[in-house]
Amino acid sequence: MNVFTFAAFCLLGLGIFARPAAADPIADFYAGHNITIVVSTGPGGGYDLYARTLAQHMQRHVPGNPTIITQYMPGAGGIKAANHVYTVAARDGSVIALPSQAAALVQVLDGRGIRYNAAEFNYIGRMVSTNSVVMVWHDAPAKTLEAMKKTEVVFATDGKGTQSQYNLALMRNLLGEKFKLVQGYNASALILQAMEKGEVHGYAYSWATLRASKRDWLDGGKIVPLAEIGLKNSPGLSVPLVMDLATDPDHKRALELVASPTAVGRSFVTPPKVPAERVAALRKAFDETMKDPALVADAEKRHMEIDPMTGVEVQQVVERTVSTPKALLEKVRKMLD
Repeated sequence: MNVFTFAAFCLLGLGIFARPAAADPIADFYAGHNITIVVSTGPGGGYDLYARTLAQHMQRHVPGNPTIITQYMPGAGGIKAANHVYTVAARDGSVIALPSQAAALVQVLDGRGIRYNAAEFNYIGRMVSTNSVVMVWHDAPAKTLEAMKKTEVVFATDGKGTQSQYNLALMRNLLGEKFKLVQGYNASALILQAMEKGEVHGYAYSWATLRASKRDWLDGGKIVPLAEIGLKNSPGLSVPLVMDLATDPDHKRALELVASPTAVGRSFVTPPKVPAERVAALRKAFDETMKDPALVADAEKRHMEIDPMTGVEVQQVVERTVSTPKALLEKVRKMLD
């Protein structure tokens, strides 16, 4: 090799090693964007608690470390937010949503006002499953389900076509409970205030959130748990599952279907058609956040339960609900009348 050839190789080598490291397109995108979490309820309730906690910690795990902010969009039992995210929100990975856990169930059972397909959202992951406890205030006119077959008790719901309304309506129609169902509250925090003020007697509310935000109520005997809405019992809650109170097989299947959103729980989504690589990055960031010692410590401090499920797994749960056989859906609709 002569001196000129050697010099050429040296220059070529310097050129190779001098090239900058390959850019990360995900980090480049998020470094210039905020991420907005659209919360389908008002501030102060369980959805808000989990959304704010995720926003606080997940930004460290998203490439580019974007600031994550929350935006509240209550209305129509969560339908308003789901419609917005499905039809209007940016499809570039800068918008995440915390929709109603019953979004898929409401879609297949009712459908009125719905402009989304829950199976087409990209599910990022679930922070916690959300069994609900059917409860009444300690001075309600009846404090057992047996007594409520003779005495009317006023229950608040999150609105017509919501999971709380479905479950309480089925308990009234299938189990013989004298529940009077009232609407008009656009946030769970307002319903809890209404219970405390005596405007309503009861509510079906997330057990995990109740333990986190109303520990004093539990310790002080302010509320009386009656039954649990879910597919399996929660630790520390010794009341029967609502679906196990039914003796008729069709009634049991109906109660099981309307309890299915508890497996979806506090799950986060993006709109449809977000680029696959950004969905994958958000799912990875979410999974890492669930194991982050800082988040775990915060959850313990706030008495929050963390029971994560991957976005892929949640997607499968929702797709099963959306593909429920029409014959079963028709039976359940009649039972809700």
